Amino acid sequence: MTTRQNDQADLKFRLKGMEEEKELLLVQLHQVEEELEHYFSRNQELEKGRPAASEKSNASDRGYVDDALPDSLAENQRLQALVEAQRKVHQLEKQNALNAKLGDILIESVDSPASLFSVPARLGRIWRQSGRQVPPGALGGKSFDKVIATYNQGGFGEVEKLLNGISISPAMQANAYTVLARQLMSSDRAQVVEAARRAHALDPKPYRLKWLAFRLHEAGNFVEAEAMLDILPSDTQFSDSEARQVGQLRYEAKHSRQREAKQKSAFTERRAEVETRLNILAKERDEQLKLAAERKREIEALTRLKAQLEGEKAVLAGRQDGAAKLAAEWGREIEALKYANTRLQSEKMALVGRQEEAAKLAEELRSEIEALLQAKAQGENERTALLGWHDEAAKLAEQRGRETEALKQAKVQLEGEKTALTGRHEEAEKLAEHRKHEIEALKQAKAQLEGEKTALTGRQEEAAKLAEDRKREIEALKQAKAQLEGEKTALTWRQEEAAKLAEDRKREIEALKQAKVQLEGEKTALTGRQEEAAKLAEDRKREIEALKQAKVQLEGEKTALTGWQEEAAKLAEDRKREIEALKQAKVQLEGEKTALTGRQEEAAKLAEDRKREIEALKQAKVQLTGETTALMGRQEEAAKLAEQRGREIEALKQAKAQLDGEKTALAKRQEEAAKLAEQRLKDIHDLQQQLQSRRADDADLAARQQLIQEEMVRAEAQLDLIKDMLLREPGL
Repeated sequence: MTTRQNDQADLKFRLKGMEEEKELLLVQLHQVEEELEHYFSRNQELEKGRPAASEKSNASDRGYVDDALPDSLAENQRLQALVEAQRKVHQLEKQNALNAKLGDILIESVDSPASLFSVPARLGRIWRQSGRQVPPGALGGKSFDKVIATYNQGGFGEVEKLLNGISISPAMQANAYTVLARQLMSSDRAQVVEAARRAHALDPKPYRLKWLAFRLHEAGNFVEAEAMLDILPSDTQFSDSEARQVGQLRYEAKHSRQREAKQKSAFTERRAEVETRLNILAKERDEQLKLAAERKREIEALTRLKAQLEGEKAVLAGRQDGAAKLAAEWGREIEALKYANTRLQSEKMALVGRQEEAAKLAEELRSEIEALLQAKAQGENERTALLGWHDEAAKLAEQRGRETEALKQAKVQLEGEKTALTGRHEEAEKLAEHRKHEIEALKQAKAQLEGEKTALTGRQEEAAKLAEDRKREIEALKQAKAQLEGEKTALTWRQEEAAKLAEDRKREIEALKQAKVQLEGEKTALTGRQEEAAKLAEDRKREIEALKQAKVQLEGEKTALTGWQEEAAKLAEDRKREIEALKQAKVQLEGEKTALTGRQEEAAKLAEDRKREIEALKQAKVQLTGETTALMGRQEEAAKLAEQRGREIEALKQAKAQLDGEKTALAKRQEEAAKLAEQRLKDIHDLQQQLQSRRADDADLAARQQLIQEEMVRAEAQLDLIKDMLLREPGL
């Protein structure tokens, strides 16, 4: 009675523990489902929130799957399988376990006195069934030959009828199904699983559940088999071959869940779409860079053309100003000559009338006239000299002004070029820094791959040593079974290869995660570069349009200036011919005036007129003296202005030399930055090629290891079959 109470208490304790574990698994399952729903809703929000400007970008981004999603789906599948397996096993234990049956009998005996009196008979029948250890002859003895023959004739239905017709314990029936399953292992794995299920359903013991899990593994049902192994008691013992099969089972179950999860989430296809999108972005970036370089060359050509047109415009403007000044000067000379001609004509007529009157006074006034003429000539000479100095000073000031303007323009142009070169230098430095970071990342990836390769080499050597040790141990223990020993040695080696394959797959997953992070960074960088290139192309396009408009405007101004210059040249030629004619008339009139003056000297009647001329000459002398003083003041001011302009020109020349030096230094820095960027780009290409080569080698190695793993699985199954046939226990 005490034993039964202990069994009932143990049963209640186990049931309570299983219920708690079930509740815990359900809570974890709900948490996983909530996380999956959260990720799903977030992906939908991200897909809805993205702009619809680029259909190609939406087509690639909406399919992106995080690396954690397949793992979450696989874990969800594992937990669901674990809960389902635990529920089924608990139901079987509740229905078919011996302690459950005894508990049901005791509980039913309380309901009525008749049930209480039937308890001993029922307990005796259970005791007799449980105490029978040898299979009856109706089943074919220990080999259960009749059970196997009945299955061959009618399948599991006939076998079930045969077993129910004989009073034997559920454990004996389970042994019959186990023997039948061992008989079918070489022909039909699905029927083997069914027989193992029936055996465990009749006698739900941990060792039968373990055997059912192994048969499910051989039949390809990895997830359910792993779930059954997870619900086994913690003190369940495994042999070496069983431990290896458990490891293989967990490995294949994990990959099976991940493969199904990736198929459900289209992980591989979406990752390929993301990589394709990145390649497209890289190509678009290269095209934008080429377009920007072409636009840059066009801008430089248009800038040079603009500078050339500006120079031609300045030259034409200078020529036009010179022609205008020359035309104005010639106009003033023509007016003066016309006025002089008119005045000489009037003087000629007056002198002809007064010649006779001036003859008497001519002799008296000759001396005074000569003195005044000398003073006038001297004043004229001084005036001419001062005018020459003034003209030279004006020309010098004008020349210095033009040089100052040219130097100011050159200074502004050099400052613009300096600013542009500074911007290009900063962009080149940023590009070089970015390329430097990329090279550092690739170098780190290369160092990490080399470290992993070294570690793999060491592990491979250790595995080879371990395989050799295992081989010697197996040869020492199994000398009588040389053939089985050789197969077991080969299977051991393949198991080691499978372990290495698992480690390689783990590293491959880590590498893929790192590659994902790197691809996301490159995608972000490429997107930024594409936007910068688009902005640069747009700016260059606007500059090109502005330069084209300026070019058209300058060409129009050049054409207008050319027309004005031709008109000014024609006008100057006409004015020149008029001046020549007026000069000839002036010479002729002066000759006539000289002749009349000679006649006037002989005429005394011209004395009064000559006296007035003397007064006029005196006034002219005073006027010439004032003009001389004014011209000397102007000359001093022009000298000061010329000196000031000279200082400004020297300062501008120094600024120009400094800007030229800075421009040369910036050009050198830009060339060095371009060379550095080119070198960094070359290093990046080399590292990328090495990384691709390493990935190709890893892929080849993974394929070979997959083949070895498949061979190992088949050989292990054959070895287990041979061991079960040769080492079968007599009791089974």
